[in-house]
Amino acid sequence: METLILDEIHAVVDNRRGAQLMVSVERLVRLAGEFQRIALSATVRPLDAVAAYVGGYLPSGAGREVTVIDSAAGEAVGDAAGGKEIILRVRYPEAVRDSAANDRKIWEPLAENFRELIEGNRSTLFFTNSRRLAEQITLKVNENQPAPLAYAHHGSLARDNRAEVERRLKAGELKAIVATSSLEMGIDIGHLDEVVLVQTPPSIAAALQRIGRAGHGVGEVSSGALYGTHAHDLLEAAALAGAVAERDIEPLKPLENPLDALCQSIVSMCAHAAWPVDELFAAIRASAPYRRLPREQFDLVLDMLAGRYAGSRVRELKARVALDRIKGTVQAHKSAVFALYNAGGSIPDRGYYRLRHADSGAAIGELDEEFVWEATTGQTFTLGTQNWQVLRITHDDVIVRPARPGATAPPFWRNETINRSFHFADRIGGFLESAEAHFASGRREPFKIMLIEQSNLEESAAEALCAYLERQRQHTDAPLPHRRHLLLEWVRSGPDGYAGPDAPQQLVIHSFWGGRLNRPWALALEAAWRQRFDSAPEIHADNNAIVVQVKDAQAAEELLGWVTPENLDGHLRESLERSGFFGARFRECAGRALLLTKRRFNQRLPLWMSRLQAKKLMTATAKYPDFPVLLETWRTCLTDEFDLPALRRLLGELADGSLPWTLANTATPSPFAKNLTFDQVSRYMYADDTPERGEASALADDLIAQAVGDERLRPRLKTAVIEAYEAKRQRRAAGYEPRSLEDWLEWAKERVLVPASEWPDEVADPRLVRFTAGERAWIAHLEAAHALVQCGLCAGLAHQGELQGKLPAIDDPRTLEEFVGEVLSFYGPRTLGELAALLPPGIADLEQLLVDSGAFIAGPLVEGSDALQFCDADNLEALLRFQRAQNRAEVVAKPVSELPGFLAAWQGFGQSWSPATGLRAVERLSGYAAPVAAWLKDFLAARFRDFADHQLDELIAQEQIVWLGRGNQQITLCYPEEAALHAPCEDAADIGPLFADPQARYGYHQLSDRVAEGNDAAAFNDRWWQAVWAGALLADSLTPLRLGEQRKYRLAAPSAPVRRRARMVAQGWPGNWRLNQAPPPLDDPLEQMEEDKERVRLLLDRYGFLCREIANRETRWASLFKALRIMELAGEVTAGYFFEGLSGPQFMAPAALHRFRAHQAPQSFWMNATDPASPCGLSLDWAALPPRRAGNYLGFVEGGLALVIES
Repeated sequence: METLILDEIHAVVDNRRGAQLMVSVERLVRLAGEFQRIALSATVRPLDAVAAYVGGYLPSGAGREVTVIDSAAGEAVGDAAGGKEIILRVRYPEAVRDSAANDRKIWEPLAENFRELIEGNRSTLFFTNSRRLAEQITLKVNENQPAPLAYAHHGSLARDNRAEVERRLKAGELKAIVATSSLEMGIDIGHLDEVVLVQTPPSIAAALQRIGRAGHGVGEVSSGALYGTHAHDLLEAAALAGAVAERDIEPLKPLENPLDALCQSIVSMCAHAAWPVDELFAAIRASAPYRRLPREQFDLVLDMLAGRYAGSRVRELKARVALDRIKGTVQAHKSAVFALYNAGGSIPDRGYYRLRHADSGAAIGELDEEFVWEATTGQTFTLGTQNWQVLRITHDDVIVRPARPGATAPPFWRNETINRSFHFADRIGGFLESAEAHFASGRREPFKIMLIEQSNLEESAAEALCAYLERQRQHTDAPLPHRRHLLLEWVRSGPDGYAGPDAPQQLVIHSFWGGRLNRPWALALEAAWRQRFDSAPEIHADNNAIVVQVKDAQAAEELLGWVTPENLDGHLRESLERSGFFGARFRECAGRALLLTKRRFNQRLPLWMSRLQAKKLMTATAKYPDFPVLLETWRTCLTDEFDLPALRRLLGELADGSLPWTLANTATPSPFAKNLTFDQVSRYMYADDTPERGEASALADDLIAQAVGDERLRPRLKTAVIEAYEAKRQRRAAGYEPRSLEDWLEWAKERVLVPASEWPDEVADPRLVRFTAGERAWIAHLEAAHALVQCGLCAGLAHQGELQGKLPAIDDPRTLEEFVGEVLSFYGPRTLGELAALLPPGIADLEQLLVDSGAFIAGPLVEGSDALQFCDADNLEALLRFQRAQNRAEVVAKPVSELPGFLAAWQGFGQSWSPATGLRAVERLSGYAAPVAAWLKDFLAARFRDFADHQLDELIAQEQIVWLGRGNQQITLCYPEEAALHAPCEDAADIGPLFADPQARYGYHQLSDRVAEGNDAAAFNDRWWQAVWAGALLADSLTPLRLGEQRKYRLAAPSAPVRRRARMVAQGWPGNWRLNQAPPPLDDPLEQMEEDKERVRLLLDRYGFLCREIANRETRWASLFKALRIMELAGEVTAGYFFEGLSGPQFMAPAALHRFRAHQAPQSFWMNATDPASPCGLSLDWAALPPRRAGNYLGFVEGGLALVIES
């Protein structure tokens, strides 16, 4: 090996890819000896720092000599950004401007302009800032064209698809590509006539790289056009144009000591052989990114990869390496190598779904998790110029087939806004300062001419930008914000001018400092606000401004002085770690450190699951301030994501008055502030239901974790489940046993102290110590033996070597309490006596020690036993999950066309009537809201071959069943005690005062007597039925309903004049009536949970099975979901996927599951379309189904739909 070429070196210098690359380069030196390194880039500075980065360090510690050459000058230089001629024009076509001015969509006129460009060039490359925009532009450009003019190219398209697009453009078979940064550099796609930038790129360097793709020939000019899509975009584009002309690119800061990437490098280096720890450290420090890596941090990373921290075993850490502290070597476990190949890399895992072709299984691309959650079977969307129809969605894949051409929307990918550097932000601030100087002195036209002549803006773009700046100044009656002026805008309305009942107001700090300054400033302001008012304001920050939702104008004026260079760090420390921003960075760092990995190769790890894993890891390690992933998260935030030196400098200018500010008072957001509205509203639209800085509720989101500590929620464990779990936890189960002596030795470290009865006699090694106490014995690894004696757990026990002094005194800070907790963490629930038998004698008060540790749960934990048992809390949580998994059904999902037959069989269609079967049918229908006619004529008639109307009346009288209204001319039947589950509507007529005794029953005529004499009987009747349909009244006879159906719920007209009381009796409604009183609201979440469980039981009794679509017929799925999960833990329901075409997860009662596996639908049956067994109204892909109306009927033969009757 003689030469190594590192092309586009600027792309890796300031990130983890570069750190891993340079470690690999130094590893290559160890294998192949010294070689020449050639690094290339057209956009890089400062050159000296990048040169040192590329050179690395010799074994002597000296840096390698590096020569810097500028290709334009042909000689060594100190700093450069390339000398190639680049022309950038900024466009805003008049048709686009007119559409924007009239609040019309701009994409049609923009696409028409793009088509003209494409037709006029041989090849054109478009760049966008997002995948969705790339897809949207591709869709619009190709619309109504005989053949595609452009193809999309981005990271969510399969690699083969991208390669084919590149090949076609290079071969002249394709005229245009619409790309993201995926084509920014490095890939040869042949000659390009022009590069088009759609919206302003995120950095100056990115703009130069993109424009530089055109005119690759010697002496050719790189020509680019930037199309603004809105007026604010033009502002950034104008500032960018000046920076491009001057080649004023952002300076790079080489990344130093990324500890998460270090984990991957260590595992990679130790994958095939053990390394001496000192030699490994020296090899890593030979690379520039880790030249200043402290030995202490390196050792902490090794401890973390070994699965321990501060001497303790952290359950959330899976051991990735075997660290032999006696030999001083480290080697990666095989599972770590698997994890490296499966999850390695520097790009955070977003949990994307793979998009696959239904016929070939070929990968087409990737879809965002949130897009897939919102997708439905049968939905079509556009990706890469092709329309696709969703056939099914699995855990990992979305299976699609090509769909017919048509107007369909592209998918979306959620991504975070790129934080603009202060360097680029300063250019924008300087541009605004120049603009303000011109406008303030009345020189608008000269400024417009300057934009055209010096910044290459077309006339329409220059005019639109000038008008935008003019509107901003007029709206605020204040100077424009710029580098030397801060504008505070006090807006007397909410986002987008919203003026709600709470009178929202907001303070907009127009700084234009860039996201790398605005975001940390916003976090610090939040902490300062909390200190003063003991509450947290709603704050939103982007590259241009900070928005604070406040109502106190005085506080707004004081706010600028709250954060200073001196207290910035303290405020950030207080607010950053509790923010979602920090949590997301922690998750990403933990993933790169191989601490959050997938279970199987090529399996998708859902984003919610990686978030949950990261939260648990963060909680478990929060007590260790030097935990490497925590350190790396802080470094990432404070150094990579934020520019704190620049922020301190500007805060200092604010404090000493050299940076003036103006407060403007506006009724609605100014043009600059309106630009923030979309991001604000999107944030609220996609926010979850996490309480805003509130106290945690009594019911945690993680139901299993909550059940562990709450006996009311926690089911008892089955003995078989405990035994199976312990066999795996102790590695006794088949496939779990250690496979080599080294594996056994590592296992001894993890077990700490193993009863000799659980250790194979044939596994012996000098590194194992045997402690004995009489006839009892335990095995420990030599590394822990001295500490076990010192802490008192094994004090006084005999051991191999007999003298304590012969045990190596390896530093181990664990206490007796920690050692006991680790030893017992490999067992399920045990009584105190059983736990004591696992430990050496001499522990004074084991029960108190377990209680004090806070790591054990006590109580009756096992089925069939009320004895007090103790179990490690993490083990108990795992056991509950283990038991839930065993309860889950392994079934093959059936087509949704079989659902009506299953429900008909479950609900007893085709039976013979008897009082017992009739009662069971009514109980299953209890609580179901349906039209009166369906209840009276159809529901029971469909279930019983020999049903007669009078049988239902007799059953109601015998069993004291009542009915109540559930909407306009809709009712349900239930027992009186269940009526509280169907509380009356809030808008129920105020009929209550007529009931002297709210618990008593009254006749209609008794209550009508209490109405004032002047009250019209018809008016009282209307009031009565309004209360009935609202659920405010209960009745014990169906006769009023039968009469009501005949009379249309109107009073019968009297045949002759009679007294008022006689008229009321004759015209009224028979039966006994009483109030249905709403129960008091449930304040205790656990009581609410019990009520939700009752609702679930009622629905399961009706359907046998529940999913989102069925539950939403009668209640809110979201309100039942937690209850279903708790009931699943207890084995009361089983989760699975039972019917295709319905959303998951789905739940089934155990009795229904037995019928599901063996059921046969009735030979033939019919039902009303509103019957609970009806598939109507479930949004199924079943064209023959009629609307869900009472006059429609379905007939089934041998389980299949054979007849539809529509009224």
